[in-house]
Amino acid sequence: MAESTDRDALVARVSGWNAKLDHGAFGILNDPSVIAGRVALSELVRSDERGEVSFAEPALLARYQLGRLEWFDYLGSERAHVDSQERALELLLPCFVHGGFDDMPSERLLVSLGHLAQGPALKQLERLTTEPNSVDVESAERLAGLWRRIVRSQPRRPDEAWRWHCLAVVLSRVYPADDQRSVAALLEAAEAADKAVELGYVYDLDKAEYLLNAGRVYEKRYEQTGDQAYRATALARFEQVDDLRAAAASARISGYIGRSRLTGTDDPGGAAALLREAVALLPLLAPRHLERGTGLRELSGFSGLARRAAALTLHAGSGSTAEPAFQAVQALELGRAVLLGHGLTARTDLSELVQQRPELAREFAELRDWLDEETTRPTDPDVAQQRQSQREFWANQLDCLLREIRSLEGFQRFGLPLERDQLLALADQGPIVILTTTEDHSDALLITGDGIEVVHFSGLDEQQVNHRVSALQEQLETTRPGSSMKAQLQAQAGMTELLRWLWEEIAEPVLRTVTADHRTTAEPPRVWWMPCGPFALLPVHAAGKHTKGSRDTVIELTASSYTPTLRALHYARGQAAKRGRAGSRTTHPLIVAAPRVAGQNELDVRQETEALIRARPHARLLEGLPPSPAAATATNVLKHLPDCDIAHFACHAETDPDDPLLSRIILDGDADGPLTVDRLASVHLDQASLAYLSACRSADPSNLELADEVLHLASAFQLAGFPQVVGTLWNVQDSHAARVASDFYAALGPTEENAARVFRDVVSGVRARTLRSPYIWAPFVHIGI
Repeated sequence: MAESTDRDALVARVSGWNAKLDHGAFGILNDPSVIAGRVALSELVRSDERGEVSFAEPALLARYQLGRLEWFDYLGSERAHVDSQERALELLLPCFVHGGFDDMPSERLLVSLGHLAQGPALKQLERLTTEPNSVDVESAERLAGLWRRIVRSQPRRPDEAWRWHCLAVVLSRVYPADDQRSVAALLEAAEAADKAVELGYVYDLDKAEYLLNAGRVYEKRYEQTGDQAYRATALARFEQVDDLRAAAASARISGYIGRSRLTGTDDPGGAAALLREAVALLPLLAPRHLERGTGLRELSGFSGLARRAAALTLHAGSGSTAEPAFQAVQALELGRAVLLGHGLTARTDLSELVQQRPELAREFAELRDWLDEETTRPTDPDVAQQRQSQREFWANQLDCLLREIRSLEGFQRFGLPLERDQLLALADQGPIVILTTTEDHSDALLITGDGIEVVHFSGLDEQQVNHRVSALQEQLETTRPGSSMKAQLQAQAGMTELLRWLWEEIAEPVLRTVTADHRTTAEPPRVWWMPCGPFALLPVHAAGKHTKGSRDTVIELTASSYTPTLRALHYARGQAAKRGRAGSRTTHPLIVAAPRVAGQNELDVRQETEALIRARPHARLLEGLPPSPAAATATNVLKHLPDCDIAHFACHAETDPDDPLLSRIILDGDADGPLTVDRLASVHLDQASLAYLSACRSADPSNLELADEVLHLASAFQLAGFPQVVGTLWNVQDSHAARVASDFYAALGPTEENAARVFRDVVSGVRARTLRSPYIWAPFVHIGI
């Protein structure tokens, strides 16, 4: 009771100070009692937030009075205390949403609340109206009322169009779609959206957002009423986005997606073409001048778009599948692995250009290296802006240079996606199988030397594939040390069932199509898998009925490899050919061993390192800590990679699901920075042959939302120049990893040409010994040629 009284008294005192401040008495802000009261109320609000009672009535009242006090501190400092302004707005916006406060102190606060929503906090405002249980209808109505007041305050300001836009956003989300009140709200939202479009001028950077929002509002009205006039208006608004010269790529993509949604029922082929137009713009979301991490965040907002475009293309008509199949493949190539694609463009083979136009080849290499140069993020905003401007200049120069190179005879396709004949030529050593899934369809695109065939997986959709991925993740957690023997046996049985499902639903229909006589072939044919979306997190190469004597398995019937994209496979084969042509510089295997790292289990790497040294006696070993010249540090590794043919890493790895670019190999000395995916993306090698990553999860995409970007350590090594990479999909026990690696090097022979077949034979042998434990043998994968 006493605590409640103290709270009420404190809030009442602050309320009295706010009343004086509302009349301009800013001098009291320096009064010691006011300063102490402000600190005490801040602590009270923080305590409420920790107790998750921020939106209870007493907590809201405290938050409201503190927000007003922070606002007056900002005004009293003649707007110098920007932190106070930000804190005030952060405190006050939820008050007007969740509480019944109508006595806002000034129109200036109204405008600032509006600007709060314009910036990054617009997402907070949208969350307040869209997250389940975040805001009830009554609170949402108060939020709409707040925005009506914001619109009416100080009209004819430069930001008037934006205010109408925000009002339309809120009104379109106030009520659930099945609430009768949403009809009137959407009518008002349409009027507000039209007002925003009318007031926004053509070079207004926000005009595209006004048009997109107007299109969505009219689309909702069309869904409510079925009135074709609303559909036509929505289509017009979405189309106008593409006419804006100032429209960002993300806005133009959203416009195409909106048009595709509204077109799909009447014209599936037209809807598919619109989605392909959207996919073609995806590389612009991550232009070369942006740092890779920034580009990745931009791309994550359109996860799965390329797969949806491919599916709609394949299922749009009932005629010949030849052209739709090629268009679907093109969409998947353009819209997946965008950052990897930029890297592949920059690493296009320059040998022919060097012979014909050496000055252009030299300029291209210089610009590429400048843009790929590894740098640390500056903390000084001015320095960061200066660096960004420099990168933008280099990127523009590179774009101009690419146009010049492509104008030359014989170089029209320099650095561009593969054409039809190039795609088919990739399958001359064996079929390539692209697996893709969406909310409505799952398909395989089978590329052979004769063309592209399509296999539809009837009744299978993305939700079911995601369910299998989730089940696998749970099984992998259970198989870790610490689980009971019963739980581990159940998890292994669940994984065996998953592999049977993969065989029956995916692999067997595919192999039946592309390798008609695969059961009687003396030497298993090569097959390359390119899994898209959630398929990338499943061990397709290990699919099968794994019972004693069964040959209904992928590993028995094929020598499987993976490729992130078709361009990546084309690049890998080009790297292998280049190495065969060069052959002048002396190379040697490089072994990087980090068995003892702080915070990690100690590894026994002796067996696998000795096996490689026996197979390649001239191997160089990096192990231990600085200051040893042979220390296993990132700097030392990067220094020796250009002179190696085989690179073997016997160490721990760490996958970062939130930012795959930060996934890293864990070395003994990280003082010079970790060996991350992002850092490896800056490496260019021309003598490399095989990277063997004897480390956990080195080929794991990890993040389902970013799976189509195929960013992991194995793909980074492939981009760096290794035509072949061996990696793992999940955690591997030390003894099993060592056994596979040592058996592999013992059987490899003098060259790495048959590495994929040798690796398949070794893993098949491990499988035969541990048939009921797929956790042991199924994570090992081969990527590349």
